[in-house]
Amino acid sequence: MRNLDILSDMPKLAHHNCAHQLDAWVNAATHKRLAKNKGPKVKGRRWVCTQCVGATLPQDLPIFCNDNVVRCSKDFPTSSPILNIFGFEFTVNALRMAHQVQYRRPRICGSGTFVPTVGDLFFDPVAGKYCKDNFIGALRPGPLDTELMGRYFDSNRTNSNAARFIEAVYYWGGGYKLHKTMMNAAARAGVNIGAKVMGGLGLYFGRAPTLTPGDVLNHLVSGVDYMGIAFGSKLLRMLDPNVYVVLDAVLSKGFGINISFSDYDLLCCEFARLQSSHGVSVISNVGTLETSLFYLVQDGVSASRP
Repeated sequence: MRNLDILSDMPKLAHHNCAHQLDAWVNAATHKRLAKNKGPKVKGRRWVCTQCVGATLPQDLPIFCNDNVVRCSKDFPTSSPILNIFGFEFTVNALRMAHQVQYRRPRICGSGTFVPTVGDLFFDPVAGKYCKDNFIGALRPGPLDTELMGRYFDSNRTNSNAARFIEAVYYWGGGYKLHKTMMNAAARAGVNIGAKVMGGLGLYFGRAPTLTPGDVLNHLVSGVDYMGIAFGSKLLRMLDPNVYVVLDAVLSKGFGINISFSDYDLLCCEFARLQSSHGVSVISNVGTLETSLFYLVQDGVSASRP
């Protein structure tokens, strides 16, 4: 995991009170949240002795060990098999834990079949729109909800459904301000954003076998103003998680790759390779695999920021 640079600031001669040397770190903010510790905000890394506390750490906490492998509490005392993508190494147990975190509350969406938790934003295919909690406003939809919106749009390709779908993807990805900027620019230019998205997805709809994911992404972002590679890849990932994944700043830093069309092709190929690996077959497609792995990468990247 060269890009997270696990060992660069390992405290020299630092020991736990048991006299073992500290051999791993966790994201201090994530640990505080999962352990439900009170007190002021924290950031950065918290060093731990896995020989003493590895198995007792919160089960949803990624543990960045001194052998450059990301583990979880289930890997102590005996580690599960190790997987690798772009030099980012992690165990099967850690991946399964991340998948459970990202997809913890599978939704059975549809009118009358799903009662949202307070604050949830979820897609109701009967109403054809996202339903928002009236008390605390619009929050991010989950990946399952956004994939459902993608399937709905792919089966009902209209300009209005395209506009709804792109709004859902921006909400899921946290791009509220970017979506507003794009919509304001479209309004000033007198452009129908749904029609622009439909045009940008022309290569995706065509499904030509000779096209690469990077080709489809290039055509999309070139046709829609203010849509970069990161959010364009999120749009495609939610349309067809069997082929497309997300390439954003977090994965770029964590994997040491560029946010470019050529590296997007490489990323999709690597996730396809990883998806067929031992221990990963339980994850149904590359999009779900990427969403799961994102949890581990993001936790390390955010703890490594100055």
